[in-house]
Amino acid sequence: MWWRRRDKVERWIAKLKDWNQDVRMEAAEALGKIGEPAVEPLIKALAYDFGDVRDEAAKALGKIGKPAIKPLIRVLGDSVVVVAAAEALGKIGKPAVEPLIRALGDKDSDVRSGAAEALRMIGDPRAVEPLIKAPGDENMYVRREVLEALRMIGDPRAVEPLIKALGDKDWDVRDKAAKALGNIGDSKAVEPLIKALRDEEYYVREWTAYALGKIGKPDAVGPLIKALADDFECVRKEAAWALGEIGKPAVEPLIEALGDEDSDVRQGAAKALNRIGWRPSLDSEISYYFIAKRDWEFLVSLGSIAVEPLIKALGDKYTIVREKAAETLGNIGDASAVEPLIQALRDTKYSVRMMAAEALGNIGDSKAIEPLIKALRDEEYYVRERTAYALGKIGKPAVEPLVKTLEDASCFVRMRAAEILEKIGWRPSLDREKSYYFIAKTDWESVVLLGSIAVEPLIKALGDKDSIVREKAAEALERICVQITTVVFGKVSTDDERTTLKNPDVSELTMPMKNLIKILVDTESYDFRQVERFLTYAVNYIGEKRLKKYVEVHINGDPDKLHPNLQNLFNNLCKNVEMHNVASRNQSAHETHERTQKKDYSN
Repeated sequence: MWWRRRDKVERWIAKLKDWNQDVRMEAAEALGKIGEPAVEPLIKALAYDFGDVRDEAAKALGKIGKPAIKPLIRVLGDSVVVVAAAEALGKIGKPAVEPLIRALGDKDSDVRSGAAEALRMIGDPRAVEPLIKAPGDENMYVRREVLEALRMIGDPRAVEPLIKALGDKDWDVRDKAAKALGNIGDSKAVEPLIKALRDEEYYVREWTAYALGKIGKPDAVGPLIKALADDFECVRKEAAWALGEIGKPAVEPLIEALGDEDSDVRQGAAKALNRIGWRPSLDSEISYYFIAKRDWEFLVSLGSIAVEPLIKALGDKYTIVREKAAETLGNIGDASAVEPLIQALRDTKYSVRMMAAEALGNIGDSKAIEPLIKALRDEEYYVRERTAYALGKIGKPAVEPLVKTLEDASCFVRMRAAEILEKIGWRPSLDREKSYYFIAKTDWESVVLLGSIAVEPLIKALGDKDSIVREKAAEALERICVQITTVVFGKVSTDDERTTLKNPDVSELTMPMKNLIKILVDTESYDFRQVERFLTYAVNYIGEKRLKKYVEVHINGDPDKLHPNLQNLFNNLCKNVEMHNVASRNQSAHETHERTQKKDYSN
């Protein structure tokens, strides 16, 4: 009876949802055997949430065949089941072709799109002519499915409409047109495809390169080599594959491309040549080939023949290529790479500058010393570290420039120079060298032990950019000035200081004090707080009259030359010292009086 059959169908439909795959497959097979009565329940099952249930329902409808065609075409407009319905129609195959062709003219774009998808799955040549008319469909989703169908069928009759579709406003349509032309393989498509290699969308360029490779005409070699420099890796990869597919006609242009300025072109050319089976024989070919393959270890083994190509690679657009080129040049150790590596010390990427510095250290040429010393000022810590290491490797030829660098304006550069000199085995012998060496090392105890010879370098350090250096220099000066002032002002007569200062016995010691006076006159270049601190000490220790007289001597007797701020400071300090002295005298008198009273009281 019909209701029993319906119950049976519903039981099998329920089993389509069973967790066991074997049960689901059994249900699909049973429903397929039942035939037409199972069509409507199975179409409903196409909308189930579980993908494998939809798959089993589609299989069952495919087995039912012709009776399921019209109901399936009817639901192609339902976005929920369209994919599964198209799949079911595809499984039905040839009997569904004519109804699907008619469905290409349906007013519902979803039905037209689903019909094209089903025709793609069936792949029947009868659909070609109707599909050829469809690329002009107003709906882009329909156009996309139509082109996919034409690609799968692969009929040469579709070439002209597909070429036209390369100009479609929708990039996905252009992409599918290129793919379809590649599958068909007609040489008439080569010129339009070459133009499409310049498409604004990289997906289109990618599949265009693929299509040109499938067609395999030598006319495409030049444009494909240019495509090796595309911004997108997928396009470059497809272009390299295509050139490999074209084969021998591409070999000579590809060998030339191994020396291209762009590493993407070089790398793509090497891959294409690999596919063709070509191997380098000339020295120049070998170097460029292995640079393109980025086989840096092998390039080191090539030695000097790889130097020129590697120098060229220092200008590559990719940071990693420039880094590795610099490193490899350093490992080869050829002096002809020194100048290019010096240029690389100015690269915009710190990692390249770092490798260039290391390479120069490995080569060990003295021409690199001055540029490396400049590189000690690099803004990046790692570059400075690698530069210091490089100078240490160069060794003794770097000593003299490094000794000069002990007086550099940057405390970091000075410190690095001192460390490198120490590693090389250098030790200071001249007084000036000792002062700047210990200041560079921030070894302030050793600076103080040097005494008067350290005063001038310490005065210079009062103007250092680093506040800690300025502070430590002022502290060291305070400690050393006991020696200086005792000797200088002990030997200088306050009555005739102009004459006495010319005495050879004290002239050497007074030079640092002259420099100090220059600081008092021009404070713009120095830390005013440190000058104030030192001046406070000088007033307290030397005394107001002596210091005033000394200042006047060195500003040619013109007090107006003293910086106005320092004039006020100087006067205030002198008042403070006088007040302090008066207070001290009063305190002393008071203490004496108290002691006297205590003594009298005890008696």
